[in-house]
Amino acid sequence: ILNKATKTYLDNFLNKETLALHIRGGDIVYSNIRMSYLFAFQTKATPIEIALEIIEQNPLSDIVLFSDNKIVLGKIIDYYKERNRNNLYNSVDFIPEGLNYTQRALFEVQFMSHFTKIYSPSGFARLASLLSRAEEPLKWGDIFTDEQKYSILKKNFDKVVVHPLQ
Repeated sequence: ILNKATKTYLDNFLNKETLALHIRGGDIVYSNIRMSYLFAFQTKATPIEIALEIIEQNPLSDIVLFSDNKIVLGKIIDYYKERNRNNLYNSVDFIPEGLNYTQRALFEVQFMSHFTKIYSPSGFARLASLLSRAEEPLKWGDIFTDEQKYSILKKNFDKVVVHPLQ
């Protein structure tokens, strides 16, 4: 699985400026106990509006989106396809058929570890970044000032319509 992930990266992105962007959904966004995560939101999740800004700031990079929410990924990719941006990809499209949940996770972490830049505060992205370069991934909470975050959220609000909790 690890070799397949490396080969997949090399076959598709060798010698290209690549960016991995992990948009965590799941329990931190949707669970009934999500309010208990509120203090850790900036250190775990990436709002859609922030993800859009990272994509906008990297127009020449090939970007692969990772998430446990396939619907959100599809909507973001569709939004950019309508704007003729063709260097944005869904990580799911690279995962071999027939893998179980654990195998898929191993594939994705290894695949992500090869990217030039990894954006996300999630543990998933952190593991991939630590494996490949022994450093933390790029975290949106550290990249943007509070004023920039507010401006980005306001500017990108409802560009991609997703579930209200997302």
